[in-house]
Amino acid sequence: MLKSIVFSVLLTGFGFMVSSCSSISKEECQVGDWTGIGHRDGSQGREQKRFYSYVEDCGEHGVTPNHDQYKQGYEEGLKVFCTPDNGWSVGRSGRSYNNICPPHLAKEFMSQYRKGQKVHQLEVKIRNLQQDINATDNEISVQEKALLNKTNTGADVLLIGAQIDKLRRKKLDQEKEIFKLQQEMQRVEQGG
Repeated sequence: MLKSIVFSVLLTGFGFMVSSCSSISKEECQVGDWTGIGHRDGSQGREQKRFYSYVEDCGEHGVTPNHDQYKQGYEEGLKVFCTPDNGWSVGRSGRSYNNICPPHLAKEFMSQYRKGQKVHQLEVKIRNLQQDINATDNEISVQEKALLNKTNTGADVLLIGAQIDKLRRKKLDQEKEIFKLQQEMQRVEQGG
């Protein structure tokens, strides 16, 4: 009895996982708003070849998607996606670009995409350096605690003190690097 319940639960879960992998729902296939689906894909920056997964998935439900309607909606959707402002947003978020914008929209989109991407890369570097600073701070704390050990000899104190000084210089260098990166990020954000 317990085995059959567990098996049913697993089978239901597997069925759900398989159905959730579908690129489009049965209902969307049957409604057939291919212009709207194309517009959604274009405006979200998806590749047009996604249509072929719809052909496969809807075919399982006896529905044939309309490529002309999809393409018309897709091209309209690209006008929403391929704007300079969106290029900035896509680049800044670190998302990849699938080279889908038509030539008359691609130039301005790509100009802003590259700037947004540069800011994203700088933000990642700054975050990594901030993590390095936290690690350096932890190392300094460990060394400062070691300095308080009563069994230290004079040589130990000098050695630990030198290590603390070295770590503080390292932290200062990391902070200077963050400042440089922040200035570079401001230049990019201001159009430079």
